Amino acid sequence: IAVVDKSRCTPIPLVSAAKPGDKVKAVWVNTIKEGTVTKIDAGIGRVFIKFDVDGKEKAVSFGEVMK
Repeated sequence: IAVVDKSRCTPIPLVSAAKPGDKVKAVWVNTIKEGTVTKIDAGIGRVFIKFDVDGKEKAVSFGEVMK
């Protein structure tokens, strides 16, 4: 957690507009990392992302992903 100027902040949308194949930024181990969307399950509000950091797929909630 850090204190930063409000003008440097970008809100993460509650509903993701990402589609499979999109490059996104998402929560990964308490940080924000880049990855590629592999699939979306809107019924449970999850986006499956293959993160660039480790190459593994992880499911994250809609409110943790931004394009």
